Amino acid sequence: MAGVQRAGDMNLLGGISMGGDSSVLVNGRPIAIPGMRVFPHLPCGVPKCPPCQKHCFATTKSGSGLGAVGAAVGSYFFGPIGSIAGGIAGGIIAGASAGSGVFVNRKPVIVDGDMDSCICPRQGGSSDVNIG
Repeated sequence: MAGVQRAGDMNLLGGISMGGDSSVLVNGRPIAIPGMRVFPHLPCGVPKCPPCQKHCFATTKSGSGLGAVGAAVGSYFFGPIGSIAGGIAGGIIAGASAGSGVFVNRKPVIVDGDMDSCICPRQGGSSDVNIG
């Protein structure tokens, strides 16, 4: 099962996600969705390395395991207003498998393993709110 990503979680190289959808909170933080800015992280700024610059302007991408698993085959929609925290809505999310297409306001949820636009995988999501 993959941990649900939240605003403030990092990718493999330390890029912190900023923003999120504040209509759904996971452990008190906005849930991560595609298109969030990712704080510049290594190897951003390495001289004479044009490919490294993508780490300076990265965004979150994919969602609900789509980056790591494959195409969505179903969907779950959460309201415009809701709150997800360990025991409260864990059962709702746990019923879906990674890649099944878990959505918040019609945007796929980002989980551990989904790739940012810089190709860094997300990691360190919620330990008690999971998809899969």
